[in-house]
Amino acid sequence: MEHIHIALVGGQAYPIYLAIKALQPTKVVLMHSVQSETDANNIIKVLEEEGALMKEQFEKVCLSTAKMDDMVDKIVDQESIIPEGAHCSVNLTGGTKLWSVLLYKIFQNRSDTDFFYVDQNCMLYNIDNLQKYESEVQLDANTIFKLYGSPVKSYTRFEEYTKEDFDVIERIESLRKFSVEAYNGVGNPMNRTDANKIRNQKTGFIQYQDSYAEWDKDANRVEVSLYGRKGIHKSDILESPHAVQLFFSCHWFELKVARILSRWKYAKQILLNVEFPYKNNNPKNEIDIVVNTGKRLLFVECKTQIEDMTNIDKFSKAVKNYSGMASKSLFISYVSGTKKSLLAQEKCEQNDVMCFGLEHHSESDLFKMLEQSLNELNKK
Repeated sequence: MEHIHIALVGGQAYPIYLAIKALQPTKVVLMHSVQSETDANNIIKVLEEEGALMKEQFEKVCLSTAKMDDMVDKIVDQESIIPEGAHCSVNLTGGTKLWSVLLYKIFQNRSDTDFFYVDQNCMLYNIDNLQKYESEVQLDANTIFKLYGSPVKSYTRFEEYTKEDFDVIERIESLRKFSVEAYNGVGNPMNRTDANKIRNQKTGFIQYQDSYAEWDKDANRVEVSLYGRKGIHKSDILESPHAVQLFFSCHWFELKVARILSRWKYAKQILLNVEFPYKNNNPKNEIDIVVNTGKRLLFVECKTQIEDMTNIDKFSKAVKNYSGMASKSLFISYVSGTKKSLLAQEKCEQNDVMCFGLEHHSESDLFKMLEQSLNELNKK
C-alpha cells in the first residue's frame, strides 16, 4: 500500500527526520517556508545518503507564513491529490502553529490518516488514539549535526584515549595544583604568538618567568618545569598518545570531565574537541564534549575557571545552532564557590544551561542533576 507522509518543516529538523525513519513512508511531502527550505533540503540529503528514500520520493511545498488563504489553498491541493486508498501520516511537530491547525483541520476527515507529534525526548505521539511510541531509531550525533547544516570537521572519540593519557591528566592536575600561575603561564598562554606556536609547530619551547614547557608532537612528549613561590620547583616529563594536546589549553580538564561522564549510565557515546566549520556568524566553532544519551545530545563546556561571562552566551547559542532545541547543555567548572563562579551560575540560569562545580560536589550529584534534566523540556 502506498504510504504518503506529510510534514511541516520549520527550524527543528530532527523531529521531522525521526518520524520519517520510524514510519517508513513510500513518499514524503515536506511543507516549508522560504526561510526553512534549507532545513527541508538537509532532511532530504541525509535520508538519501542513508538510503532510506530516493530523492524522487520527496516533494517540497512552500507555504506562506503570513497569508492564510495561500496556506489553505496549498494544503487543500495536497489533500486532493492523494490517491484514494493510500495511507497518509501527518507530522504536526514543525512549522507555525497556524500551519498545524490548518493541516489538521483540512485532513481530519480523510479516512486512513494518522496524525503524529514528536517531543524533545524522541517520543512519537499518535494524536488520534492518544498512544505514545518510543522510536527504535538510534540517535546519532553526526546525523543531527548534518540535519542542522553543521557537519563536523573533526573530533576525538573517548575510546581513543589510553591508560597513559589518563595517567598524564592526573600528573598535569598535580602540576597545576603546585602553581596555577606557572602552569597557566606555559600551558595556557594568553598571548596569540605563543598560542599559535603551540597550535602550528611540531616542536617548541615556551617560557614564563623561570618556568618552561618544551614539546615534541611526533614523540608525544612534553617536558615541564614549573617554579612556584620562594623558588620551589616541580618538573615532569609527560608521554602519551595525546600528551601535547592534553597539557596545553587545559584539555586535560576536558578529558577528566569526559572520564567522569563515561561512568554515567546514560552515556552511549562521547566525543571531545568537536570542531564545526564557521557559518552564519556562529560565535563558537568548537564544543569541548558532546554526549549521546540515546534520546538527546548533551553539550558540555569545561572551564578550570571562568573569566569571561559572555562565553556562556556563546556556548548556549552554539548548542542551538548545531543541534536544535532538544539538546541539553552543561557548563562545568573546576573551581566553585567564588564570586565569579556564582555570577557564572546566574548567567547559566538565564541561558537554560546546567551549571556544576567539581570542587565541592560528587560524581553522583552530577549524575542526579543530569538525569532530572533529561526528562524536562527546554525553553523555546
